[in-house]
Amino acid sequence: MLVKNIQTIFNFFSNHFELILYINLACIVVGFLLFIAVQFSDAAFRSRVYALAANVFVVSVITAQGSMMFLSLCVYWANYQPSVKEKKFVDQIILTTQWAQLDTPLYYIQADTLRSMTVGDRQEKEIFKAKNPLREYHFSPNGKYLLAVGLKELYLVDIQAQKFETIDSLFLEEPASPPIETEGEVSKSHPPRGAIHGVRWAPDSQKFCYETSLWTPFSSQERIYVYSIPDQRKIEIKSPARRISSLYWDQQGDNLYYLYNEAKDTSVSSYSYEIKIFRIPVEKEGKFFVSPSPQFAASILSDQSSLPLDNLKVRGIEFFLKGDELSFERSTHKSLFAAPSLKFEPSVDLSRADPSRLAYRFWKKGKDFLNSFVSIDSPIIMSVASERGKALGIDQDDYLYYIHNQWFRKRLFKIPREPLISEAPRYPYKGGEPVIYNIRWLPGGRYVILEHKYMGVFILDPYSGKIGNIVGLQGEAIGWFEEINSTLK
Repeated sequence: MLVKNIQTIFNFFSNHFELILYINLACIVVGFLLFIAVQFSDAAFRSRVYALAANVFVVSVITAQGSMMFLSLCVYWANYQPSVKEKKFVDQIILTTQWAQLDTPLYYIQADTLRSMTVGDRQEKEIFKAKNPLREYHFSPNGKYLLAVGLKELYLVDIQAQKFETIDSLFLEEPASPPIETEGEVSKSHPPRGAIHGVRWAPDSQKFCYETSLWTPFSSQERIYVYSIPDQRKIEIKSPARRISSLYWDQQGDNLYYLYNEAKDTSVSSYSYEIKIFRIPVEKEGKFFVSPSPQFAASILSDQSSLPLDNLKVRGIEFFLKGDELSFERSTHKSLFAAPSLKFEPSVDLSRADPSRLAYRFWKKGKDFLNSFVSIDSPIIMSVASERGKALGIDQDDYLYYIHNQWFRKRLFKIPREPLISEAPRYPYKGGEPVIYNIRWLPGGRYVILEHKYMGVFILDPYSGKIGNIVGLQGEAIGWFEEINSTLK
């Protein structure tokens, strides 16, 4: 009985711990105030307190004034008396990268070959060699496979087994001679052109979707497929009503979605746009549908053509977007700051074409914020944040700066530029175009990778300011695999 009563009392204190703590703190504060009030009734004590306060005030004023004078002299000496030395990029370079504690291998494309390299020991490895030049590659969410897209083929690579197979191929013939024009018309013997694109992994890493496009001067043909790795089965998705583009998996990997944006007549409608959401059932209880087709899922009226993702979550639709962080592609569009994957993920507008031109959404601790990037042609100076909350940016004097915490900023080096003859005014880039581009945080948020137009690829430790040249890494679409946190969707 006694033990039971003690346990009851202990449970009561455990369940009301915060309340009891607040009561104790309140008692301490009240007791302290009563003590001060009693002491202040003594005239001698009041005089001593007043004298102490006056002395503390005088000492504080003198100390603050002296500190300000000393700081002013230091600032004057550092900025005016000696000449300020410009921190140049070439002066910071270290010829070795052994100091970089990075075990993540870097993948890159060399023409028709996909290779990898570890930064510390610079060990290179050939992943596989394609028939034609490669354009992009996509890691599966579990890191076991990757999809490589060439000019005409789609390859599935088993990274662990070091094997690959051809999933699809476009049989395109090169024109033997230029098309013949007769009376304003082009000859119909012109061979078709094509591309494989729209590759996206499902969350379970067991299936993926992709699109093939063939076109001639007179017609075009587009097809969408879903491929199952365990079954080695390819299913075509057909839509008799409208063209399908920009497919996205849901979090369960059972359905594909796409959005269709339709402008409304504002004279008869209160909203400018109607965004229609279509669902394509692919799998249910482990069984694939024989001939999946789009189904109308929802319709949202909006004043803007973009659609916030929260509007979809309310309707029970949640896209799997984290997989796009594992997609890397070659691009002629160079940006000073870039998303980690170089494949900019749409943050709001999923119904428009060409998602690579949209902003990339970065997730941190369950909260989403826009991972800013700036194009070389953009007049806006921006910054890029790591998963640890640290940031890199460029200031008004063209210096790359580093913010270790929210209070202090350190200049690393001045961004080198080269002259560019152009009629288009570039306000922040009057000195020419930057020769450094694709500044990205590596996994872990400690190191940064950047590319130099003429000198190659470098790894940067913003905290120490070290810059190491990754000798031997000569390629495009530099990427890596990073495990996807399932709690960040």
